[in-house]
Amino acid sequence: MFTKRQMEKYGDVLLWALKTARKGDFKKKDVVMIRHDLAGIKMAEILQVRLLEMGMNPILRMGLTSVMEKNFFEKANQLFNEEKYEEAIAAYQEFLEKNPEIFQVHFSLGNCYKELGNTEQALQEYQLVLEKTDAEKDHKLRAKTLAAIGESYLKKEDLDSAQNYFKKSLDLDPQDEILAYNVGEIYFSHQKLEGAVEYFELASKIKPDWPDAFYKLGLVYLNLTDYEKAKENLKKFLELESDTERSASVQNILNYIENMNQI
Repeated sequence: MFTKRQMEKYGDVLLWALKTARKGDFKKKDVVMIRHDLAGIKMAEILQVRLLEMGMNPILRMGLTSVMEKNFFEKANQLFNEEKYEEAIAAYQEFLEKNPEIFQVHFSLGNCYKELGNTEQALQEYQLVLEKTDAEKDHKLRAKTLAAIGESYLKKEDLDSAQNYFKKSLDLDPQDEILAYNVGEIYFSHQKLEGAVEYFELASKIKPDWPDAFYKLGLVYLNLTDYEKAKENLKKFLELESDTERSASVQNILNYIENMNQI
């Protein structure tokens, strides 16, 4: 816990930072908004007194506590997972109004608009994420955002732009097998099977002991009616995952392919 004297000194530092960051000088009767949470109320009181002494008009606004913020954001995520996209948008926007510095919410908003088919608005939200992220510190989020932009262009049937953004995404995080796999899933769900093969194969090369990539490769090759490649990948899947409900299903597929070859 800080002593009262320490709190006052810290308040002086904050006011110095406020003056330094502002391009022009403060004037008497200027309005200064002080946003704080419950834990910061003592500091807010100190700043209020200091600003009043300076002849300014401080306005205090108490925000949500960290627990309340988490609950609010989780509720918005729940609405998204329940495919209640319009309600999720309203919840994310309300959260963003109270926490404008948490720019990552724009990624979630973009996902909502994408699912609603409002591709242009989705692209605007994703662009805000790219503008506010740091290429080094936030490369995971940037990679996910670039992939989401790629999917948006795929929905618009702009395959060249989609591939360009998927490539940028993987260039940022070339060893992320989940990212490669997810791009494969995007292609597969849009029945762009050659693209799906490329990215599922990339995921399998990044993490060769991961059964999921081989499972999806087997299904894609089935869709392409390349039964030899389908068998090869499904057998590799069984080597890695041999005793699950999914492996039983894969064995049935392999039996079916074998029976086809004997006809």
